Amino acid sequence: MIRLATFLGLIGLFVATGIIIWSGYDEVMAALQNAGMGIVWASLFHIIPMIACILGWRALLPGKKNVSHGFMFYVLWIRASIN
Repeated sequence: MIRLATFLGLIGLFVATGIIIWSGYDEVMAALQNAGMGIVWASLFHIIPMIACILGWRALLPGKKNVSHGFMFYVLWIRASIN
């Protein structure tokens, strides 16, 4: 499973690199520079709904088994990445 995850992660890295090269490195860097700190603030703000989702999913899980916040954050992060 770890080999598959590593393989898929490398494919994703190569695809992202290819998209940056295809789009033009200078254009991508200019867009990021134009976004400035707004992109950082948007990313940080996204943590608030993620925490709400984690608390909601933990409340919906059946049984007495208590799942950690860290594990639920990991699962939510993977779900968001796939989406």
